[in-house]
Amino acid sequence: MKLNQSAFVQPHCLSPGVATGHIPFGAWLIEALKPRVLVDVGTFHGESYLAFCQTVSECNLRTRCFAAGPWRLADRPIEFQDDVFNSLERQNAAYASFSRLVRAGYAAAARQFEDGSIDLLQLPTDADFETLEEIMALWQPKLSADAVVLVPDIDATQPSRAKFWELFSRDQAVIEFKHNKGLGVYFANAATKQALGLEDSPEQARIAEMLFDRLTFAIESQSAHEWTKLERNLATLQGEDAQRKVTVAEQAKAVLENDIRTLVTSHAAVIARLSEDFEIEKASMTAETEAIKREAEQLRAEVTRLSDEKAVLDASLAETRGRLGEMRVSLESGLRNLGESEARRTELEAELARFWTRMGVSLDSIGKRLRGVTKIPARLPAPQAAKRPLLTRYLIEPTKLGWRNANDA
Repeated sequence: MKLNQSAFVQPHCLSPGVATGHIPFGAWLIEALKPRVLVDVGTFHGESYLAFCQTVSECNLRTRCFAAGPWRLADRPIEFQDDVFNSLERQNAAYASFSRLVRAGYAAAARQFEDGSIDLLQLPTDADFETLEEIMALWQPKLSADAVVLVPDIDATQPSRAKFWELFSRDQAVIEFKHNKGLGVYFANAATKQALGLEDSPEQARIAEMLFDRLTFAIESQSAHEWTKLERNLATLQGEDAQRKVTVAEQAKAVLENDIRTLVTSHAAVIARLSEDFEIEKASMTAETEAIKREAEQLRAEVTRLSDEKAVLDASLAETRGRLGEMRVSLESGLRNLGESEARRTELEAELARFWTRMGVSLDSIGKRLRGVTKIPARLPAPQAAKRPLLTRYLIEPTKLGWRNANDA
């Protein structure tokens, strides 16, 4: 393995106390591999990603860099996560010509890349076994034929991640570093590993690990030294400002006390005015309450009156319904009697028809017997007609039935 200048990178954006991870190896790999597309999945603070962008810039590479992830932590408030993202976006502005932050879920972010387009992929440091499997299922199609995948935190203190690396790296071209919680490096093409000079010799691997461990320690020491210097400068500035702060505090106290006295006086006047307004409002509300009570009494009386009227109407309605029932019964009885009368009338009409039939036969027989008798005058004198009404009726009525009387002979 041949070292390059990027292995000695001094990150511009590195916060004290934040793990530097494997920045020296990542920077060395970027200069040696010269990836077309670099993606850091699950970025949060972004120290290692910014160091990678710094390497691309210092080496004048044509690498396009992307930090992709949701910027979400279950144990942190949304406001803090938004602040972290906004801070990283401000620092990323220095590399805006080739670097972009993709704030999206793993699946949505993966859809923004073409298959076979990514040459260098770094997985997140805080994902468990299931999440890492999900990420690789989404992003593996996006890897190029010569891609390299970095899997940090694979040592025994991270059982879930160690299990993932064991399954992911089985029978593959890989190298492993044990320092800084471990780093697994996966090569999609074994030829890429050989081209980079990363032999499988245990001795060479141990030397490379020691080298990058020292380089990482140097970064951490430099960062701690810078932070200590910043703390000393801050203490000096705080000491110089102490007296000014006391003076300003005393002046502010005097102004505040004066303001308090003014506010107390103003407050007393306001309280008096509010008390007066309260009494007036209280009297008005009392009058309104009494009016409402009187109106409620009137309404209760009206409800009682209406209830009594309703009771009377209910009784009258019940009585009317009873009478209607009686009338219905009477009407039904009358209709039955009317039906019986109609039947009787029909019977009488039939009986009368039979009677006239018999009477016609009898009169016809009588007519035949009277043919030899002296003709009866068509018109009898009034006394005679009066004396024989029955005979006249019997002689005249049959003509209505179509028979002739004795005078017609």
